[in-house]
Amino acid sequence: GLASYYVLQDGQRTGEITTDAQKAGFGIFGSALQKNRGGISSELRIKRVDLSVLFTYGIGAKAYDGTAFKRDDDGFFPQFTSTKAQLNPWTPNNTSAKVPIRVNGNSSFSNDISTRHLHSGDYLKLRNLRIGYTFPTSKHLRAAKIYLQADNLLLWTEIDDYDPEAVVNGVNLFQTPTSRSLMLGVQFSI
Repeated sequence: GLASYYVLQDGQRTGEITTDAQKAGFGIFGSALQKNRGGISSELRIKRVDLSVLFTYGIGAKAYDGTAFKRDDDGFFPQFTSTKAQLNPWTPNNTSAKVPIRVNGNSSFSNDISTRHLHSGDYLKLRNLRIGYTFPTSKHLRAAKIYLQADNLLLWTEIDDYDPEAVVNGVNLFQTPTSRSLMLGVQFSI
């Protein structure tokens, strides 16, 4: 029921497993920097209606979920424990669980920093969506347009509540979510 670690030698896994975090050793398992980052945008105009969209993406980074490190606790920090994962801990009848056995006041460091909370930092974000309507011109109005714009609408990533564009070091530690905004606008010239 105790957390298990791969033993490392020269930063590489040996295949041996231990329950002693200190014996396991330390290694580097990826970079917080995206290998590829970019964006894809498109604009579409049909008669008086226009639509623009901007997606951003990042590929090739690793992200450490420090929030899960605190929340998916083994009993050492019971005040932070609040996830569904805690409903499925290791027991003698549940030996394939990904959460160690829970012991209040646990001092074994079974929730120590490890690759257990290391995830892919790849993401795809719908960063901007804008739809507008241009009104016909008139004698008193040269141009008029109404539009609805949304920013940070959707984000697909492996870690809940993690926005890789908002964190530069690759660690999600109780990150404040990136705000979504919705704006209604009017443009006109007389």
